[in-house]
Amino acid sequence: MFDGQLIIDTELRTNDPSIFAAGTITKYCRRFYAEIWQHVHFNSTEIGEKGQVLVTGSCTSDIGYFRIRLNRFDLIETVTCFTKQNIEVHHMIALYGKHQSLLNELKTRFEKSLIADFYAYFREPWAMAIFYDRFECLRVENRATLLSKTIKDNDRQTIQSRFAGSVYQQEIEENLLDFLQFAEEDLPVYCTPGKLRELYLDIEDSPLYTNL
Repeated sequence: MFDGQLIIDTELRTNDPSIFAAGTITKYCRRFYAEIWQHVHFNSTEIGEKGQVLVTGSCTSDIGYFRIRLNRFDLIETVTCFTKQNIEVHHMIALYGKHQSLLNELKTRFEKSLIADFYAYFREPWAMAIFYDRFECLRVENRATLLSKTIKDNDRQTIQSRFAGSVYQQEIEENLLDFLQFAEEDLPVYCTPGKLRELYLDIEDSPLYTNL
């Protein structure tokens, strides 16, 4: 099809399934309302950038279809959902731009066949904090902490070894605990120091408790 430019879908396919196209000669189909994402607005290298696609289910399965595309930096670039079930749309939107390691080592778990259903995976308790509306504030704060303490090394293992046990690991962990304590009422699934203190007090007040 042609509408001033060659029409493509989100997979860069034309109306002929055997022909793909990209670049300034193309435009997305009008039904996608994606005028600002037309290739003419982007660097050609970025458009052709390699990544990885992770998929669970199918359009005909009971769990539905869930597709995640990671870019070459392992950041979530696209999320495609097709299901008859009710889903948390704002949660799906929040996935965009997140690094796969932030999502409980998403790529590693998927490659080890530990994730059969992304819908169920993102409903697990560990994900609640990530979808909380104040989580972005925590992420920005932690990023500022890391950028203020630069490690001049490109080797990931070296960076991780220097980070482990360092003062900025402690600072980031304290930021996380402060965040979870602030959001205790909205995120009750996490065990914070305050909850631990309450638990210990309950134990001490119990007639079953003995001070050995």
